Amino acid sequence: MAKIAVVAVDANGMAVTKEAGFSDFCSRCVRTSSVGCERCVQCYKNGAKMALEEKGGPVARGQNPVHNQAHKLNLINRESMTVTGVRDVLSFDVSEVLLETGLGMLSIRGSDLHVSRLTLEKGEVDVTGKIDVLTYSDVGTYKKQGESLLGRLFR
Repeated sequence: MAKIAVVAVDANGMAVTKEAGFSDFCSRCVRTSSVGCERCVQCYKNGAKMALEEKGGPVARGQNPVHNQAHKLNLINRESMTVTGVRDVLSFDVSEVLLETGLGMLSIRGSDLHVSRLTLEKGEVDVTGKIDVLTYSDVGTYKKQGESLLGRLFR
């Protein structure tokens, strides 16, 4: 089941309810950095503006997994890669980025890997570094009940 992140904001984009339903990646990585928090606040402000100016009242916005977007890979010289159709970023470090896409799990392996841009609302991720291996597998393979992320990665 897909999770939808939810937060209610006032006309200035300030949260007036507790935020709920954010993915682990969002909670542990994006929302713990000052740049990530600034981008969230900007998103809130844009949502409030849209609600008041364009819709005339409340609208629903949130972190919505991309289910119908085409999945595409654009790899340039094995050093820069754009991936679309990304539903979630499950993990990343300098040697592997693990993405959930509409067509299954995508493991990107290499060295000095960095997620340079992440836009889950659009389902887009940019990865830079030396890209050596791209591997697809079924989503169910990585989501067995009771199995830890490390256990799934190293089996």
